[in-house]
Amino acid sequence: MLLINLQMAGLLVGGIFWGILGDRRGRLTVLFGSIVMYSLANLLNAGIMRLPSDWMLPAYGVLRFVAGVGLAGELGAAVTLVSEACSRERRGLATAFVASMGIAGAVFAGWIADRYHWTEAYFIGGVMGFLLLFMRVKMAESHLFRSLESQETVERGRFLSLLANPRLRWRYLGAIAQGMPIWFVVGVLLTFSPEIGRELRLTGEVQAGRVIMYCYGGAVAGDFLAGVWSQVLRRRRAAIATFLLLTGVGMSIFVRFHDRSFEEFCWLAGYMGFASGYWAVLLSSTAEQFGTNLRSTVTSTVPNFIRGMVIPMSWTFLALGRTTTLLTAAAVVSAATLVLAGYCVYKSRETFGADLDFVES
Repeated sequence: MLLINLQMAGLLVGGIFWGILGDRRGRLTVLFGSIVMYSLANLLNAGIMRLPSDWMLPAYGVLRFVAGVGLAGELGAAVTLVSEACSRERRGLATAFVASMGIAGAVFAGWIADRYHWTEAYFIGGVMGFLLLFMRVKMAESHLFRSLESQETVERGRFLSLLANPRLRWRYLGAIAQGMPIWFVVGVLLTFSPEIGRELRLTGEVQAGRVIMYCYGGAVAGDFLAGVWSQVLRRRRAAIATFLLLTGVGMSIFVRFHDRSFEEFCWLAGYMGFASGYWAVLLSSTAEQFGTNLRSTVTSTVPNFIRGMVIPMSWTFLALGRTTTLLTAAAVVSAATLVLAGYCVYKSRETFGADLDFVES
C-alpha cells in the first residue's frame, strides 16, 4: 500500500509540476520530459536487484514516486497538444485515439507482466518509452502556445488562480467530479474484487490483476467509441451522460452478480471498462473549457486529481463496508459518485466545436 501511495503522490505532484511547465515552457517540453523521466525510472527499477538488500525497498519506493511524477505529464500534454493542433470538428476523435492507445498500453503491460519477471517487465517498459520518444521527435509545438508566447502581459500556468477565481474553480472541480465514477470502477470496485467476490460467492479464484486487465480492454473500445459518439451527436455533454448511464447500469449489475463464475465476472469487468470509457471525451471537454494560458495546467492536473480521488473513495467504501457489507458500501458510493458526476455534467457548458484561441484573465 505504501508503494501505491508513493506513486499516487508522484502523480499528484507531477500533475501540478508538468501542467504549469506546459503553460510556461510549452507542450512539447512536457511531453518529452515526462517520457524521459518515467522511462529512466523504469530502467533503474529493472536493475534494482543489484543493490544491497537494505537499500532495495527505499530505492524502489523513490523510483515509484519518480515514475509517478513522470507519468503525470504525458497524457495532459498530449491532449492539450492534439486539441490545439486539430480542427475543432475533429479534435474529439484525435483525443479519443490518443487516450484509447494509452489504455491499450496498460492492457499490453498486463500481458507483459504475466509472461516476464518483474525486472524484465520494467526493462521492456523503459525501452518502449524511449522508442516512443524517438517516434515523437518531429512533432511541432502548438501554434496557439507559440502565439501566446509573444503576449508578455498574459500570465501563464497560474495553478492557484484556478482555485481563487470562483468561475474557474467550479468549472475545474466539476471536471474532476465528472471523472470520479471512472476511477471508482477501476480503483475501488475492481481493485477490491477478491474481497467483493467472496460476498458475491463467485466460483473460482478471483484475481484482481486479471479483472483490471479485462476492464482496460473494454475501456480501449469505450474511449474510442465515446469519442465517435460525441462527434455523431456533436455534443460532449450528451456523450458523457450516455456513458455515465451505461456505467450506472454496470454498477447496478455488479452488486447483484451473485453465484456466478470468475470468467463471467471478468466479462462484466470488461463491460464496466467499456461503459466508463468516457475518459477521452471528458479530457477533450476539459481542455476546451479553459484558455490557452491555463489549458496545460488543467489537462495535466484534472486526470491526476481524479486518480487521487481513489483515496477518499476507497476510505469511504471500506469504512461503510465495516459497518454494513462491501456490496452495500459499493452501492452507496457508486450512487453518490454517479449523482455528483451527473449533476456536474448538467451544470457544465457544451464545448463541441469551441474556438480554443482565448485566454483566461
